[in-house]
Amino acid sequence: MPDPKPQKIVYLLGAGATHAEKQLECKIQKAGLDKDGKLKNGLLAEQISKRVIKQMLKSESETLAQYAITEASLENPQAKPSIDIELFISLLEQNKTEVSENHARIFRKYFKKDICRNLIVGRTEFQPRLLPALIEWHLKNKNEEKLLGFLSLNYDSIFEKSFELKKRRFDYGMDVGDKPLWPHESDKGHWPLLKLHGSFDWFFDVNMDKILVRKSGNINTMQWIPPRLNKEYLNYPYNIIHGKAYELLVQCDILRVIGCGLNQNDIGLISLLFKTQKKGANPYSIDIIGSRPTRKNISERLGMLLTFAESFYENNDWGKLGKPDTENPFLDWLYFKIKNAPKSYLRDSKYLKNVRQIYEKN
Repeated sequence: MPDPKPQKIVYLLGAGATHAEKQLECKIQKAGLDKDGKLKNGLLAEQISKRVIKQMLKSESETLAQYAITEASLENPQAKPSIDIELFISLLEQNKTEVSENHARIFRKYFKKDICRNLIVGRTEFQPRLLPALIEWHLKNKNEEKLLGFLSLNYDSIFEKSFELKKRRFDYGMDVGDKPLWPHESDKGHWPLLKLHGSFDWFFDVNMDKILVRKSGNINTMQWIPPRLNKEYLNYPYNIIHGKAYELLVQCDILRVIGCGLNQNDIGLISLLFKTQKKGANPYSIDIIGSRPTRKNISERLGMLLTFAESFYENNDWGKLGKPDTENPFLDWLYFKIKNAPKSYLRDSKYLKNVRQIYEKN
């Protein structure tokens, strides 16, 4: 009987993937944690929103006061504990006045600064551990799974660092500077990394008529889709990136979602999944690598539209490990994979071994 073909895998990475990396780094360094050992300054949307409002109350209080947002209003017990920055920016843009547009720009500036500031642990940007382990996993696990590529909603470059640490090439799905597209040789560990919302280090060079990757540049030429409900994917480079994302998704058997709640604010992403999941003869399943409440919430909201796989937390093999769920589902999932993998998978590995040691130590 012939061996079954390896399943084709695509990943969708959200802010929770970077949050998981920071959470792990802070635990290792014993820094940036509160008295209960929880991460003080996370990178999830609600946490970013709270910090942005708090910072703007210090330096842009007059701007916020125009929308009745004050220290007193936030302390009102009947008020929501936080403001959805994405929704608020969208409402400002819908006003379509010069004043509201300027205010939306201010919010976007603080949003970007907050994310960049909170990629620092100690005095430097933290080094990823989980994402390089994920790359190692797929370099080992070729017989069972064929990795087609990665989709990312993140503006940061933590995943690019992971490729560099593993000395692997990646492909943004478009020409960048003088570097042409690499061929997609997934069997050799050369995978596409399609950043659907752009990146803080992408800048459009009008002289070259191309995108360049730089640490800094003219903010007006930065190629990122700021938080808003109506994300526009029709213009370059997002039209190209989304076209390639479509091609990946219609080929895959499993879409693994790490650190993304499939928020209905991003109707473009939900639409992309809806259009592609039922395209083939065998629709791909969506595997949520998230906490049990996150998986339940997504399934309840979108279960009539999209097909989801069972959570790994519900797998009998997870129960046999006798391990409790931690606050880092990405770490839990990697440990689950490692513990149920052949011992040969850890041979010559660095990050997979490291993940196992970190999990068992903590």
